[in-house]
Amino acid sequence: MEKKKTKLSYDKLKHFLNPFLIALGIAIIADVIAKTGVVAIIIFACLFLLLLFVNVILKKYIRLARVLAIISLVMILSMIPTTFDMFRIFDLNLMNWLFQNSGNAYVSDDIVLVHLDEESAKIYDVDTDNLATSRNLHGKVLKILSECGAKSVAIDIGFPSKVGYDKNEFISMITSAKENGTSVIIGLFREFNKNTGKMDEYPNDKEIAEVATGQGYLDFVGFEGKSTEIRAIKFVDEQCEDEQDEIEVLKGEEKLQPAKASLSLSAYCSQGAHFNIEDDELVIHNENPKNAESKEFSIPRDENGLTYIPFPNADFKEYNYAQIISTYEQENENLEENYDHHLILERPLKEIFNNKFVIMAITCGEGKKDNVCLPGNRIVHGSVIHAYALSALILENFIIEVPLKYKTLINLSAILVLFYVLTVSKIKLGWKIILTSALLLGFVLFMLILFRYFLVYCSPVYVIISMTMSIVIFPVAEKIFMFKPPKDKRGGK
Repeated sequence: MEKKKTKLSYDKLKHFLNPFLIALGIAIIADVIAKTGVVAIIIFACLFLLLLFVNVILKKYIRLARVLAIISLVMILSMIPTTFDMFRIFDLNLMNWLFQNSGNAYVSDDIVLVHLDEESAKIYDVDTDNLATSRNLHGKVLKILSECGAKSVAIDIGFPSKVGYDKNEFISMITSAKENGTSVIIGLFREFNKNTGKMDEYPNDKEIAEVATGQGYLDFVGFEGKSTEIRAIKFVDEQCEDEQDEIEVLKGEEKLQPAKASLSLSAYCSQGAHFNIEDDELVIHNENPKNAESKEFSIPRDENGLTYIPFPNADFKEYNYAQIISTYEQENENLEENYDHHLILERPLKEIFNNKFVIMAITCGEGKKDNVCLPGNRIVHGSVIHAYALSALILENFIIEVPLKYKTLINLSAILVLFYVLTVSKIKLGWKIILTSALLLGFVLFMLILFRYFLVYCSPVYVIISMTMSIVIFPVAEKIFMFKPPKDKRGGK
């Protein structure tokens, strides 16, 4: 009698465990899709009570309940690793490695970087402790770039202070550049405030901001987990999206970017394009299709408003202020007799900068603090990040990460296929091993091909973990939960 009582208690436990696992699994999937815990809690409570009533009171569909319970258990266990930063960072490193070895690892030839470096600062007596004194030097280089045909110059520098330089001269150089047909985008510096949890802005000098074609934020929020590597770009400030629908117009019907955009997006849109938010999507509209691959395209963003962009090992063309000024003076026969020959560029400046996007930045003094880390521990200056972002816009080359809800559905389909192969089908063990290995390899290859040719990333690691758990759990569960009815001892069947 004692043994029978124990078996009865175990059976009752399973009757409660099955509804619990099924309800929990479906509730988690609902939470992933709906992105709210309230919906998941309601679904869990209602499902648990309903399944408990069917499974315990009516005593129907017991075998189906056990099957669904084990599938839910595998889903729950396979989602646990995704909650750890280590898993996410490994996943992103894999994504970066795959990109570096894909056919898309290149950058746009339309971008040139121009830096005020240590050599230029020394030649032109720039006080690196007070970089505001170098602003007229920025203006001189800007004027040269515009005369050489640069279509857009994005200055990776903020201009909040009003002292230390001749502001009127600097403004006149911006005006001269615009008259030559060059758009001038100036940086807008802001910093995260830990006390308020918001970004504190340091507005540019009003007169400079008004004369420039537009402004763009210099920061880029793209960190993942505990990693300090830049992974993504926030092209639009999420806190200010309501202001994006209005496109300001300056004199001469020239488009001015809304202020709540990154430096790269503002520079891109300065050439006959604008953007807005449509159904939570960031959509670019090109009025001048000659400067883009298509007239309209969407920029993929995750739930945090981040866009994953490629960071190829390919280099951008880079020059310093001394090279540009010396070459310009040599071309105009204004060089002194004792000039440094190594500063003269082999190609004419017009060949280098004509019809190009140029990003100007400071890499000496305080500018050294703008160095950041890319995937693979590559240390680059912040202006290079803006260049990568601008290149992604020009080439319309973004990494489209499959949303978690779709990854969950793909994961569920893989588990269901494996469940059929391992427990339902009547094929021999050897064929089960071959089919299981083929399915695992097939899913991974499909995802790798999807990324290589379309830059659509669906974590293969996630599927490998869930399928491995399926291989381990399903055969064991078949014995413990008795998916197959036991043989009748009396009849020998």
